[in-house]
Amino acid sequence: MTDTTVTAKGARRRLVAGGGLALTAALLLAACSSSSTPKANATTTTTTPPVTGTLNVSTSSLGRILVDRQGFTVYMLTAGTPSAPACTGKCLTIWPPLIMGNASPTPGTGVDGAKLGVAVVNGQHQLTYNGHLLYTYSGDPEPGPHQGEGLPFPAPPAARTGTWYVLAPSGLPVLPSKTSSSSPTSTTGKSTTNTSGSSYG
Repeated sequence: MTDTTVTAKGARRRLVAGGGLALTAALLLAACSSSSTPKANATTTTTTPPVTGTLNVSTSSLGRILVDRQGFTVYMLTAGTPSAPACTGKCLTIWPPLIMGNASPTPGTGVDGAKLGVAVVNGQHQLTYNGHLLYTYSGDPEPGPHQGEGLPFPAPPAARTGTWYVLAPSGLPVLPSKTSSSSPTSTTGKSTTNTSGSSYG
């Protein structure tokens, strides 16, 4: 009787001890899992790059103006038409046209997609907006400046037949301020080159 009782008690002690070890192992496993698994309510900050179109809108000292994908100011010329452009030859090295590949142009935020188009000029697809051929200006050293605003076409001393203007999102030219000089002058009083040393067109 005594041996049976002792054996039973020993079995119960081993069972309790075994259960305690199992419970401890379960608690350790749960602790490891909770430390390695992110909490369900944790937030993650994601930076999404801005989506830009072929043509975009930027805010400048002239107000809201059109810029290209790189942020350079976009210009129109009052002379000529898409079917008969006035800026040709050397003019195109000073006023590079916005040429498209095979892809269709996409409007950025604030750009009226209905006004955005493409015209075939000298076998190339040139971007247009509100019927105006679009160009950038080699005298703008970086995105932001608009040194071509209000410059005459063609280059002096030839008689002016047109003017280069920045374009507003409305598709209308942005007229220069009356207080600013649109054509820098030389010491002789004749308008010849811009501040970068390039002729106008």
